Amino acid sequence: MKIVALVGLAIICGAVPLAACAEGPGLGECRYRASFNCAKADDAASRAICTTPNLLSADCAMGYAYRDARDWPGANRTDSLRKEQRHWVRMRDVACARHPVSERAACLTAETERRLGWLISHYKLPVAGKVYENFGGAAESKPE
Repeated sequence: MKIVALVGLAIICGAVPLAACAEGPGLGECRYRASFNCAKADDAASRAICTTPNLLSADCAMGYAYRDARDWPGANRTDSLRKEQRHWVRMRDVACARHPVSERAACLTAETERRLGWLISHYKLPVAGKVYENFGGAAESKPE
């Protein structure tokens, strides 16, 4: 059953255009799309993202916040932000791997929402009209 769900999500992830996440009210198509290609999900955290709706939405929203932080006009931070994000992913995975399997998706969701809030706050991203504006408390989160 899990394989069927993962394959189904991978097909959706590949079929929904990335721009669809930014369209329409609320999260739009972010409920169907991770910030990466689900067909290439090769570890427990990635598979959890692709198979857990709330986590999938949070990951998609964080992908947009990351992109906005990276592409902000006048911001020359592509390399440092990429390194910072990769480090965060490693630390998130280590922290959540300590949780029982039944609690891992909740841990990943909490960590992703915390990181989303940090990106918004640290890089002073405007949230109005953005996919990530719908994550309650994200704009109020403090940098770690």
